[in-house]
Amino acid sequence: MSPRRRLRANPAPPRIFRWTAANPRILWPLADTDPKALRDSARMTAIARSVLDTASLSPEEGFRTWRDEVSAIFDVRADPSGFGRARMEAAIMGDWLLGHSLLPGQAFDRTRSKIARDGLDVYLIQFYLGGATGDRDAASGEWTRPGDMYIVDASESLSTDATASEIVHLVLPRPMLSPLLHSPDGQGGRIIRGDAPLVALLRQHLVGLNREVGRMSQAEASLVLKPTLELAAAAINGAPDPMQKSSVEHALIGSIRRHVSDNLADPSLSAESIMGAFGISRTTLYRLFDCFGGIASYVRDERLKRCRDMLADPACSHLTAAEIGARWGFMHPESFTRAFTKAFGIGPRAVRQAAAERMRPGQGRDPAWSRWLTTVR
Repeated sequence: MSPRRRLRANPAPPRIFRWTAANPRILWPLADTDPKALRDSARMTAIARSVLDTASLSPEEGFRTWRDEVSAIFDVRADPSGFGRARMEAAIMGDWLLGHSLLPGQAFDRTRSKIARDGLDVYLIQFYLGGATGDRDAASGEWTRPGDMYIVDASESLSTDATASEIVHLVLPRPMLSPLLHSPDGQGGRIIRGDAPLVALLRQHLVGLNREVGRMSQAEASLVLKPTLELAAAAINGAPDPMQKSSVEHALIGSIRRHVSDNLADPSLSAESIMGAFGISRTTLYRLFDCFGGIASYVRDERLKRCRDMLADPACSHLTAAEIGARWGFMHPESFTRAFTKAFGIGPRAVRQAAAERMRPGQGRDPAWSRWLTTVR
């Protein structure tokens, strides 16, 4: 029997980390091991899992614990004195995460300043099996119904209210899913009705994965990644979207975006250079990028994102904020600071300080799933 078959026939026991009053942290099994290295080395072993459960805590303690843990991605608000039991299970499937939660009612926020501070860039696909959520500020007042899909884009601000809910989660890094989407931007806050066939298939798939994940290895998780990605993209792409453009236009937008990404550091990148490269008129270019605020706004925002990434990267700590801005075309430090602050709600210095705080050991709680999030960029 080959070593691979022996591994599959006799997988290592699942690693489950439970939150209790005596064990207030959910940690990876090797707390001093780099999470990315541990994630990579665990591909052929059982799936790392974590469980956060506030059942043994008072409402106030339960709320504080939940608030601290979920702060890896959201700021939450609720009445501490009436906060009910919060339970969340997460399975870290290598480069993606699967989860199931039972949560009391609360408000979720993800502000521009939080986005700039943590640099998190993932899609969170949620199925509300029970309960509901809706955008607090949406004019439509639309809320999910049981079985509906709700999409969170961590690069976009969010403000929602949710009732007591049962939720299945799928967390995918943007580079995994965005190439498969017709419209990778602007998905945040979308509600896709659960009676659509592809949405129902994805929901059943994720519910089944949550049921079987305790018996799966990382090798098996890697086998289901591709069909999970393709089914998620099909469910999102197949849903009617009033902002959708034709397939030809989607392809052209994708080509232009790749061209922009490859040439962001080029000072000559402009609407005129793009028109020349693709043989299109100014009217066509502006129409294709109207949903981004125009082509000039799109280029500026992409350059600001590159600046944000460099400011948060410890490998770039020897560069000043002004030097980083100049690398991406912002030649005047004051103008760069104003543009950056307007885009992200905080200044370049605050982003760098937040990144330094994340690098310090022992900063706050460190559950397996939120520690995994810190490695996703």
